[in-house]
Amino acid sequence: MFKNIYTKFVVTYITLAILIILLLTAFSIGFFYKQYSEEAEISSMSIASKIDEKLNLYYNNDITKKELTAWIDAMSYTSNTKIYVLNPDKTIINNMEDVSIFSNENIANDISKVIDGETIVKMGLFNRESENNIMYLGTPFIYNGEISGIILLFTPIEEFVSTIENMIYGIICIAIFITIIASIVVLVISKNISEPITNISNYARKLGKGEIVEDIEVSGKDEIAKLAVSFNEMKREIYAAESIRKEFVANVSHELRTPLTTILGFLKGMLDGIIKQDEYEKYIKIVYDEANRLKELTTDMLDLTKIEAGKVALNKVKFNLTNLLDDVCVEFNTEFENKGIELIKDYRKGLLLNGDRDKIKQVIINIISNSLKFTQKGYIKLSAKTKGRNVVIRIEDTGCGIPKEKIPYIFDKFYTANKYGSATNGAGLGLSIVQNMVKLHEGTISVESEVGHGTVITIEI
Repeated sequence: MFKNIYTKFVVTYITLAILIILLLTAFSIGFFYKQYSEEAEISSMSIASKIDEKLNLYYNNDITKKELTAWIDAMSYTSNTKIYVLNPDKTIINNMEDVSIFSNENIANDISKVIDGETIVKMGLFNRESENNIMYLGTPFIYNGEISGIILLFTPIEEFVSTIENMIYGIICIAIFITIIASIVVLVISKNISEPITNISNYARKLGKGEIVEDIEVSGKDEIAKLAVSFNEMKREIYAAESIRKEFVANVSHELRTPLTTILGFLKGMLDGIIKQDEYEKYIKIVYDEANRLKELTTDMLDLTKIEAGKVALNKVKFNLTNLLDDVCVEFNTEFENKGIELIKDYRKGLLLNGDRDKIKQVIINIISNSLKFTQKGYIKLSAKTKGRNVVIRIEDTGCGIPKEKIPYIFDKFYTANKYGSATNGAGLGLSIVQNMVKLHEGTISVESEVGHGTVITIEI
């Protein structure tokens, strides 16, 4: 029904205010009515009790009927109450000329009930001809254990009805005034609440369409202000993610295009006869290397995508780390010999580690491969030792080193050596994969490096 939050706030608050006013009005009138009716009943019962005493004197012949009538008339005058004393046969004992009230069918029925011994108290419109608002009380007069008469008291309640009417009129006037004031306050409050929410909604819609939006102005410390702060943070994260995505796409495109261009170029050269047949072996080897590089790149990208998507499950077991390190060293023997670099092993036998053996092996191979790219002479040292319940693996090289300001970025995707030192054929995914693998094992990885002196990478799992 209501399409915006502003209208919902206004309608809800005003309806609530009106309901509260109506409930207070009903409660006030009900309370006043109850208090008045109780006091009027007590007063009428007091008069009836006094009449009962006089009737006893009359039936005991202590006073005459004339004296009884005179006393009842005086009581009727002073209490502004019409008093009727009836015999059981419904004849009037006191001389009252106005008996039109008894023509009312309801009162006639009530008199019959009083004759049977009931006491009746009622408030309402009983005299339809004069339209007087009346309260009446009917109670039996008992003499010598028998009902010997009926006492009826009729008290006008016009003053009470007038008071109720004035009260209702006053409450209505107050209610209208309060409703107007409340409406103004509600309009202001609702605007202050709904406007920033509407702004956030509009900003979110623009953000969803890819538009550039400014930060939402934040004022106060309430929930809406916190929502605006959260939106601004989310917007910055989305922009950062979008920037990373664009950079990722650009880097992937570049990294894929480079080997493909090389492969296609040499193949076209062979097909067109530009490259002589006796040189085929040389260029086919280059094509092979580039194709292998392309394969490694796609494999790394797939691995990294799986890790970041949380689709890589670890097969944790307690395995012999010493044997794994020995296997890795054997795999790299040829490369170390070809480059004339010394491989130093510093770890004891029987080292155990709880983790995914294949993933740990991939981590160590990636780091050593990276060290080999940037180490032209000297050594690479592979060490491992226990530290409490953990194992610390350390790979130290005497390579070109990394500038301190570049160290925080080396684990970023596609961040290659070209950006801080010697050239490399890598795509810059290896160390990003390493970091993610270590995190999957709830471990830590740190880098220490100095330009011209080498680099140390420490892993603790």
